[in-house]
Amino acid sequence: TSDNSQQNLNTIREDALAVDEQLASFHAADGTRAGTLYGDWALLAFSVSPDQTRLVLCGGEARIFTLPVLDDGVVVADRSEIFTAFAFSPDGKLLAVGTSKELRLWDVNQGAVTSTLPLQTDLFRFSPDGTEFVLSDISGKMQRCKLDGTVIEELADAPTRPQSIVWSPDGRRVLVVGLTSGIRIWDVRD
Repeated sequence: TSDNSQQNLNTIREDALAVDEQLASFHAADGTRAGTLYGDWALLAFSVSPDQTRLVLCGGEARIFTLPVLDDGVVVADRSEIFTAFAFSPDGKLLAVGTSKELRLWDVNQGAVTSTLPLQTDLFRFSPDGTEFVLSDISGKMQRCKLDGTVIEELADAPTRPQSIVWSPDGRRVLVVGLTSGIRIWDVRD
C-alpha cells in the first residue's frame, strides 16, 4: 500500500481497516477486531475517495463500500471481467472502472453506472478539475479524453509499458512514467 493510502485507512471515521489480501475492520477505540470481509478474496488494490467516504477494493472483483464498512458493498466489476484500472474523480463523486473491454463511470452516490465508454484501459487518471482524463491501454497507447469519451488528443511517443500517470496541479501538464523507457511530459494546454 502507498503511504497516503495507509494514512487514509488509519484515520477513517470510527473504525480502522487493515488490508493484507483480506479486508478486516477494527474498533479504533480498543483495537478489537470487528470482522473480516472477503477473507478468502485475493485483494490486489484499494483506494479511498478524496472525501474519505468511500472505499474501492479490487481483487477477484471490484467493490465499492461506504465508510465505515457495514455491508457487502456494491460490485462494480465482477469476476467474469478482466479488471484493469480504477480511480476516483477529484471530488469523489465518480469512480472510473476500467475493464479489458470498456471504461465505466460510476456515480458513487447512486451506486450506478452513468456512462459506459468503449475505451480499453490499463492506466487511468482524472484531471485535477475532473473534466477530462488520460488513459493508457495495454499496448501503451495514451489518450486524453473528455468525460463523455470523446478523444481530445492522442499523446504521441508515450514511454514503453506506462506504469503511472500524473497531472500537474494546474492541469497544464501530464507526466507518464514507463517501465523501460523513462518519463514523458506533455503540455496539454488548449
